[in-house]
Amino acid sequence: MIRVSHIATVLLSGVLLATLLGCTVAESTAATVEASAEAIGPAECAACGMVVREQPAPRGQVVHRDGTRKHFCAVGDLVIYLEEPSPHGSVTHIFFEYFEPQTPIAEMGTAPRPWLKADEGAYIIAPDRQGIMGTPVLVYRGVDGHATNEKRLTWPELRRRLLSGM
Repeated sequence: MIRVSHIATVLLSGVLLATLLGCTVAESTAATVEASAEAIGPAECAACGMVVREQPAPRGQVVHRDGTRKHFCAVGDLVIYLEEPSPHGSVTHIFFEYFEPQTPIAEMGTAPRPWLKADEGAYIIAPDRQGIMGTPVLVYRGVDGHATNEKRLTWPELRRRLLSGM
């Protein structure tokens, strides 16, 4: 009787260990899914439903823990989206298109632009920029952004400002 109990305990322990390891590996794999931005393609904005590629840059995208990718037509839409729980799990990666320093603030082109990770950007709230839903935000690579008197914000600073209603 003791032997059967011991064998059952060992088997149960093995099953539990395999289950835990399997979950850990799956979560680890999902967290590393595509740590780079993808072309927008025919994606619709996860916040407003508009076709993202038809909207002026900068546009954004996130990758969730389960590998699901969502696109956004405006920086502000993405910031609001991050505040809501998702059935896809937490957001593991955030990307934005960025402007070159010589790009005029009024630039409203829809051509694809290079992408950067959210924490690598310098953000400028550009109230003079028309035609953007919500608060118009420009994204530049690092602190050497556009030659303007507007304050450059880090990603955490921008999120706080947009969520506080500025």
